[in-house]
Amino acid sequence: MLVRTLVPSLLLVVLLVSQGANKITGVEPFHVEIPIRKERNLMFAEVEISNRKYNFLIDTGAPMVISTEVAKEIGFKATKSKHTRSSNGLSGTSLWGTLKQVRIASLTFSNIPTAVVNFESTKVIKCLGVDGIIGANLMSAGIWQFQYDNNKVVVTNSLQTLDNVVGVSVMRFKKVGANKSPYISASINRQRSSLVLFDTGFNGFFDLPYSSYRKSLGSENLNSYIEVVTGRGWGAEGVFGSIDTTLFQVKVNQLQVGEETFVEPVFAMGHTKSPKVGVMFLKGRTVTLDYPAAKMYVQKNASSYYPQKFETFGLGIAPGDNGVIIGNLFEDSPASRAGLKVKDVLVAIDGFQLPKLEKCQALQKAYDLLQTAKSLEVTILRDAKTKVVSLTKETLLGRD
Repeated sequence: MLVRTLVPSLLLVVLLVSQGANKITGVEPFHVEIPIRKERNLMFAEVEISNRKYNFLIDTGAPMVISTEVAKEIGFKATKSKHTRSSNGLSGTSLWGTLKQVRIASLTFSNIPTAVVNFESTKVIKCLGVDGIIGANLMSAGIWQFQYDNNKVVVTNSLQTLDNVVGVSVMRFKKVGANKSPYISASINRQRSSLVLFDTGFNGFFDLPYSSYRKSLGSENLNSYIEVVTGRGWGAEGVFGSIDTTLFQVKVNQLQVGEETFVEPVFAMGHTKSPKVGVMFLKGRTVTLDYPAAKMYVQKNASSYYPQKFETFGLGIAPGDNGVIIGNLFEDSPASRAGLKVKDVLVAIDGFQLPKLEKCQALQKAYDLLQTAKSLEVTILRDAKTKVVSLTKETLLGRD
């Protein structure tokens, strides 16, 4: 599934954090299972701060973050402010301080450098009910095993407590910045390997920066084996919002991530800062991040996944002032050929009246309908007039 075509992807902010101690408290050796909830492919876990429970996104591409509402509730003391930039290019000012104690399952983390972000400035992220982010600077205190298909994360301080780390693919990763975000090796079409961010806050499989593609246009090795479809509209949403931009999906001859090779994968390309391996890499794999040793262990399961086609109605959705709107459109797609336009208001999908629902509920309902259906009828509102069109999904890139 490529969520970018349905809602703006969550390419969450990568911020530089101030240096500070981060300690994890547990029984030696410890092995703690953390249940996760998945929504829009992303992983969420329950976090306890000051005896209050919150919904946090697990994001290896970000630092520890709390919302302005959480900061107010727990009496968080910010000590500095910083102008920061999110991975989609938008910037803003965040307050920083130190969280004295965070509890996740039976583990207690202490003295974590933390940013305060106002999620009210976002649309999709706000609708997900995000109270904060479990960031890489918190994770760096231990070993984290992502069992995505089993809806859990295991945290430990000893590999000996884990299954799925013997006889599997092993790669080293580089801990970048004060965040200690993990960067791993990847290459496209047998070009020289480069470091890419392993980012569980990105709800796709792989994201190639358009700037990297442009730089490679002179390379016969890359340009001969790449196909591109183009769209326009609201792009990836970060913690400072989203921008109107050009969107792409691409198919390349080969993508190499660590020791694993993907033949003719289809993935996103956008105006992002750096290439990313996203959370969908975890589908059908057990991935262990050993932060102290800077090693990643990857076990492929029988259902190991990678996207091989871009099947879509050709439209993305977003929250608008008057309800759910068309947020983006891909060229020569069923939606664009039917005459739909960006900012059209979605009144009904297959007869289901979206305005009857609260805005975030309507967004989720529209997402579910667009995700599961192969064909549907869409009613839009434009310039006080309604229009009804029938759409059938098509494969714009890749194999049917």
